Amino acid sequence: MDFAVAASNGTHIYRASGLDKPSLLRSLPRAQAGNAAHCLQMNAHRGYLAILHQNGAVGVWNLSGLTAAGSQEEGQLQCCEVFPQTGSITRCYFSPLGSFLVTWEPLGTLRRVEVQPAPGLAAGSGATSCGTAFSRAENLSVWSLIQRPASSAEFEVEVVKDGKQKLGVNVGNLDGRSGLLVRRVDPGLVESHNQTVQSVDPARLVLPGDRIVAVNGVELGAGAQALSEEIKQADTLRLRLARGPAWATAVPVARFFAPQISSLRWPPVSWGADESHAFRTVKNEIQVMDGRTLKLLRRIEVDNISQLVVSPGLLGTSLGVFCPPANSSSPAMVRVYTAFGKGAQPALTKSFFSDAAWVSMKWDPYEGKDLLVLVHSAELTEDDLAFRTLHGQGGHGLYLLRPSEASEPIVALSAIQDGAIMDVQWCPQEHAGRRSLVMLQAPQPALVSIFSYANGVGAGQPRRVDLGRFGVRNCLRWDAHGRSFCLRVQSERGSGISNEADIVDLFDVACDGAVARRAGAALAGKRDREHVIGPSVTTVDFSPDGRVLLSVVHGAQSGSELRFLSTADGQAVYRLKFEEVYAAYWQPSRASAFEAPDFLPPPPDLSMGSWHGTTSLQVELRDKSKDAQILTLQNQVYAFKAKGKGDKGGRMDPRETLRRWPLRANASMCLGCALHDLPVWDVAAEKVLAGVPEASMHTRPITCLRLSQPHSEYQSATSMDLFCSASMDGSVKLWDLRCMQEIRCFEGGHVHSAQRLRCRLSPCLRYLCTPSEDGCVCVYDVRTGNVLGSRHTSREAVCAVDIHPRTGAMASGSFDGVVVRVCNSSVRLNPRGRGKAAPQEAWWIDREQSEKLRGLACGRWRWRCLSEPPPVEFHEPRGRSCGVRVQ
Repeated sequence: MDFAVAASNGTHIYRASGLDKPSLLRSLPRAQAGNAAHCLQMNAHRGYLAILHQNGAVGVWNLSGLTAAGSQEEGQLQCCEVFPQTGSITRCYFSPLGSFLVTWEPLGTLRRVEVQPAPGLAAGSGATSCGTAFSRAENLSVWSLIQRPASSAEFEVEVVKDGKQKLGVNVGNLDGRSGLLVRRVDPGLVESHNQTVQSVDPARLVLPGDRIVAVNGVELGAGAQALSEEIKQADTLRLRLARGPAWATAVPVARFFAPQISSLRWPPVSWGADESHAFRTVKNEIQVMDGRTLKLLRRIEVDNISQLVVSPGLLGTSLGVFCPPANSSSPAMVRVYTAFGKGAQPALTKSFFSDAAWVSMKWDPYEGKDLLVLVHSAELTEDDLAFRTLHGQGGHGLYLLRPSEASEPIVALSAIQDGAIMDVQWCPQEHAGRRSLVMLQAPQPALVSIFSYANGVGAGQPRRVDLGRFGVRNCLRWDAHGRSFCLRVQSERGSGISNEADIVDLFDVACDGAVARRAGAALAGKRDREHVIGPSVTTVDFSPDGRVLLSVVHGAQSGSELRFLSTADGQAVYRLKFEEVYAAYWQPSRASAFEAPDFLPPPPDLSMGSWHGTTSLQVELRDKSKDAQILTLQNQVYAFKAKGKGDKGGRMDPRETLRRWPLRANASMCLGCALHDLPVWDVAAEKVLAGVPEASMHTRPITCLRLSQPHSEYQSATSMDLFCSASMDGSVKLWDLRCMQEIRCFEGGHVHSAQRLRCRLSPCLRYLCTPSEDGCVCVYDVRTGNVLGSRHTSREAVCAVDIHPRTGAMASGSFDGVVVRVCNSSVRLNPRGRGKAAPQEAWWIDREQSEKLRGLACGRWRWRCLSEPPPVEFHEPRGRSCGVRVQ
């Protein structure tokens, strides 16, 4: 498996074998900076790689014959270069089979042309009869990539001078004894020769890198000067050339004028899967062209057309067309064409009377017959294109169009009132004879849902299975085998739209359709202490065999790097560091090139549903019933708080949290945090009782709210009146519920500025354990607020810490997916309550056991006894100590 990396020091081709570290095959010229979406283009059918060079040209490389030594069988890896016509090429793409390359230049300029007099027009009868005029430059070009087959080492070419054209070759003398090197082929006699033989005998193509070794009998021994003189003097040239390392040439097939192309109209020229037909949209019509010559065959009139999508099916080509409303009284429409002959009519039409500015149309990858339509009610902005917003390119309505279905051809999968849809993707493969797709829906944390329906006529209504909410996510991606998919946050570098932007969730999809969460991983690791915005992940791509996940991580000051994860368990296998990475992708391959990966089945308690929709255990990282109750109370607390303070109110921030505990048998109270405030709410009376003084509030958002949980056997009921809160301002505050006053402030021993860290009070209420972003766990003395000690437990940021309620042992979890259990914590919780530093070896839980502590990536987990606890000995308690000692 090969992958390409466009970096600041050049474009590099690597080869990876399984989970082993990749090896560098070849370094190519540097790509254009700031053009991540188009600087690298690959074709799976022929193994081509196109690079947008800094000089505005496009270099096409053939990677199909690349060996481990970085060369091909015919010689060194060479480039087929395509030069711009008017400016600098900024976009390019391949046709489905790699026969054509389409290039686009930003602005068309005026070019000078000679105007010939019209037949029968007398001289001087008009000002425009002849002379010089200006016309528009055609900045959209379609190039045919003609590959020269391997044949003999030398071939002959005959060229006859006509007195009008130049020879059209730029040659060099080399050392004077090796012939004339063809550096470039310009318009002229040689280019005309290439156009003549490209379809008859492509082995006789003259390409850059070839050497002229004889001219009209003048052999190589006469020297390069004699060869040059013979070329200048002779009218008929019989050239004998030695074949060079060049492998193909680009011949222009068609050129169009396209000064402005929006992202909705890209690509401007589309082919069917077999490249028999090509399609292009112009004003109020679709142009159907021959797929080989791009000659216009017919026109299909479509009023106010703005988007066109061609199906990828091999059995037949279908078209999906979107037409926005022409005026306020007409609806927007999506039309499906299954035939595009003379007088073609749409096979299916869906109208949208609500706001529909644009749509995202996706054909199913199986046969290309079913069309998925995501409706967007707002215009596409630059922030949405760059994923600077958490909403991204989300829509508000999802519809499934099936022209072959007679009973229910149009199915509404999600309406506008159901919430914004962040992303939706087809599953690349069928499971148990059913087609399926995965949807990510707001509000955050996003809801993950699966739709599935049977393949064939009479499939009926698709069934929906909700898997649950797993965090702030807005993007999902499948592997090529339909065996795994991942959830993540799509964001531009430095956007910082979420503090969970580096979290990736991997899901397992078995052959029978069973779905389970396989693993979770933090790609970016800990953030910079001095920067609130942490590293961002711009690219996540599955390898062709589905076993490795490639991610591009951009740091605030540490540069960029590629991190590779194992899709089986989410562990990091290796990384490659660069100063700056523009883009990185695996080389695509055909579906039959690799077998589907075989993973160990997840535990039964992690199963969340199946493709058939018959079972949905609704098991996820959190308790759904409690989360639903807490979410309702959060909204009510915020509403009452807003009324009391005269605020406008609104939705709760995703970082807000809520804690609830009973005071009497028939009443309870809730304590919530809204960014900086800590309101107390009476559930029975449905009103806010009190809040903390503004002078004592945290200066930055609160990430943790902990209630005291002492041993009821040793502590009084007044111990329930204590709670603590942790904030990104680097402080942890202890509060008294009776007076809502700050009792103690703990800071200086830990680092907390960007991540969601969760602290814990010991059961004896004498110690406060706090995680830290520098990989340490710090312990404070509750009585004095001093630091008793700290211990480094992880290379990444520690996200949560907990203390065993009986033994006093401490456990910490970090973003690298490792749980560390300290048998005797760095500060012993002995019966007398005196802290003594006693560093002990930590117990590292392996990946399989750490997955049993579900919710580690989100920081929500509690102590669970995985084995029998050690024997304990009880002593007579003194004061507020735990009264427990480990033997």
